[in-house]
Amino acid sequence: MHPSSFPRRARTLSLLVMCLVVLGVLSVPPTLAATKPATAAAQTDIRIGLDPTAVPIVTGDDGVDVVGSISNDSDTAIDDGTVHVALSGALLDTPGAVSTWEAGRSEAKPETVASVSVGAIAPGAVRQFRVKIAAARIPWKYQLAALPMTLRLTEGRTVTSASTRSFARTTLQMQRGAVDSPLNIGWVIPLTLPADPALFGPSGPDRDQAWARAIGPGSRIDQLITGLADQPVTWLIDPILLDPPAAADDNVPAGTIDDPATSTDTSVGSDQARRDDASPTPSATASSTPSAGPSTTPSATSSPTSPPTSSPTSPPTSPPAASADPSPSTSASATTSSGEPDPSESTPTSDPTDPPPADPIPSNTVETLTAELLTKLRGLPSDQTIWWSGYDDPDVLTLLQRDPALLQRDLRRPLPPALRALSTQRAVWPQGEVGAGDVRRIAGAWTSAGQATPIVVLPRRAAEDPSAPVTGSVRKVAGTGGVVLYHEDLSATVSSAGGDPGLRAAKFLASSIAIYQQAPGSDRSLTVAVPRQATTSPAAIKATIGAIRSSAWIFDLAGSAMNGTDPKARPTALLPAPARGPAYPPVAASALSPELIDRLGRQRRRVNTLGTILVDSGDVVDARHRALDVIGSTRWRGHPGALQIVSRTQSDSLRAILGKVSVNPSTVNFFADSGRLAITIVNDLNRDVHDVVLRLQPRKYLLRIGSQPAPLDLPANSRIAVRSEVEAISPGRVQVDAQLTNADGAPIGDPNEVTQLEINVRPTSTWIYWVLGIVGGLVLIFGLWRSLRQGPRRTTLDPTSTKATPPDAIVATAPSRIGQLDPDDESPTTKAPPPDER
Repeated sequence: MHPSSFPRRARTLSLLVMCLVVLGVLSVPPTLAATKPATAAAQTDIRIGLDPTAVPIVTGDDGVDVVGSISNDSDTAIDDGTVHVALSGALLDTPGAVSTWEAGRSEAKPETVASVSVGAIAPGAVRQFRVKIAAARIPWKYQLAALPMTLRLTEGRTVTSASTRSFARTTLQMQRGAVDSPLNIGWVIPLTLPADPALFGPSGPDRDQAWARAIGPGSRIDQLITGLADQPVTWLIDPILLDPPAAADDNVPAGTIDDPATSTDTSVGSDQARRDDASPTPSATASSTPSAGPSTTPSATSSPTSPPTSSPTSPPTSPPAASADPSPSTSASATTSSGEPDPSESTPTSDPTDPPPADPIPSNTVETLTAELLTKLRGLPSDQTIWWSGYDDPDVLTLLQRDPALLQRDLRRPLPPALRALSTQRAVWPQGEVGAGDVRRIAGAWTSAGQATPIVVLPRRAAEDPSAPVTGSVRKVAGTGGVVLYHEDLSATVSSAGGDPGLRAAKFLASSIAIYQQAPGSDRSLTVAVPRQATTSPAAIKATIGAIRSSAWIFDLAGSAMNGTDPKARPTALLPAPARGPAYPPVAASALSPELIDRLGRQRRRVNTLGTILVDSGDVVDARHRALDVIGSTRWRGHPGALQIVSRTQSDSLRAILGKVSVNPSTVNFFADSGRLAITIVNDLNRDVHDVVLRLQPRKYLLRIGSQPAPLDLPANSRIAVRSEVEAISPGRVQVDAQLTNADGAPIGDPNEVTQLEINVRPTSTWIYWVLGIVGGLVLIFGLWRSLRQGPRRTTLDPTSTKATPPDAIVATAPSRIGQLDPDDESPTTKAPPPDER
């Protein structure tokens, strides 16, 4: 064979193979090719689960009903659905066996023991099912056990991988007879604010709506309190929920004035009425015109966090002095801040057919929400306990390392009487790996702040090996109010996001049975803690807890049994380092950076400076310090961007507040060797200021400041003119830096920013002679011009006459004009002829 034929045969064989491959691909039916992806998508969108109120537990010889539901969230219908229940006889007698089964790594082979047809299920529909497992189909009969069980939904009655539309692993619990020493389980539910910067922004709709989302009706906190009303849980509550910090407003609240008509009324209703009538008092100023009407007065009970209801520069909103009712009870609440009548104060003469106006969000929305939440907490059942965290739920481990002073401020703030009436127990749940040394430091921080030692909530890994048998979750530890160890795996089972509540409850029950089997007959306890920012719905948590408490081998751990004062709590020493294991909840990195701590120091100094010049500044300074310290909260872990927004908002508001006490920039012409320079000082704050010092510094040696002005006192919302002795040195334009400070020299406002005054200096020693010379020259030139224009002087008498000149003779330099002679003088006047005519 010729060698050149080999390449041609190779190319022909390759083309033949390619054609066969293409024909084989084209011959595959489209439905078969798409079967597997479609099935995977369908299983994702079609969910099968258990009813959390009826988790299957075998208690006798009558078998058991498996009750659940199917949710078809796909875009295709199920034509003929069938639910199959399969069981295995393999015991899940250890926590590891339960985890292995749930993860799909178990060798157990469940077999179908019961089926039920559910018919057609349309897209978006939910179908309930109930299937009976006969007692004869249950593999074994145990006193207390958990068996592997699966739920499968198929299209039709045949069980194949192609017909399966949804699949779930779960367990079947079996409890026959009494349990000698059931497990005692306690529940810790934290109530804290979310990482929402709008909660700490300026007053207005955004802040009101943020607080409504956080603690108002329908919020997660509201749903938890309402949904778990019949469960013996322990609430770990941040006091800030009921005692919010001040809003980041750009002005201070108006000062309070006692109202004799209401000063003796201490009822809540009267306080609310006075808050509704609150409005700031415009102050008369040196440069403003008198007000057209009487000024309004603020409420005696206005909160330092409440914004003023009207602008200090707005027109007076109270009725004029000629009103028929000059009673002081008439307030600005009858008008809006823009001067328009308030819709809520409509008169009986209004047209009843007019549509009611939209109700604006009241300025005391946050106060109303906190009052409603306090009422709910007062109505908690007796088997529920309240623990208070430090103010703002401080991130204790981070603050101990980076800003111990901030931690001390958070812990030093006492509970208001209304909160102490509910509970005096304090607790702390630190985030991160906590060892014995950390616990001692945390307890020491509380005691050094003058507080009682708190209960410390820690993961179980902090005290014992997670693989060791469970003993007790409440320990007595020296220097603390007790240590509560929560079980991380069980807490994750209850609180994990997504999934079916019934399946979670079944897994929890199987795990609790496995824990019991580690040491049957021993008196032991477990604690479950829901994470602060858990995304599991309150309804799902309620359903899971309710299903767990319905079992006969679980009792409640509540009340005094949840702290170290319980006699059953045994003394223990914490390990120097937590045992290895996955942390739950996952610990996010702290967002409190050194830059934020430095900024906090600058902000606090600005607040302190404001306090030195503000009249009655105690409430403002305390409220602003609290508002700044929110950056140390645990809520910001994992949310650095939100924390940056909060810090910048506080900086902007403080800058705006201090900027309201300022020097009015201006350009001044100073035409003198020395004198007094007038400078305008403005106070746009809602309160009086005192001991404000003005310092002037020229940038060129063209002007010398003789003496600095004396310290100033300015009424609220006013401006005054201050005069300073200055001396001109040389002519020219000079910028004068004007800066306001307090009596100690601390700048009011940004220390790197000053107000500049433009001074045009023209001392008289240099320019007055030029001016006089120019004026004299102009007078001389004007006189010469008139002389040349009018000609030589002429007399009205004949110069050759020998008669005596009359006393009333008139000497004129020009022809007489109308009105220049006395019209009543009838004596003749002789006009001398020109010389050339004589």
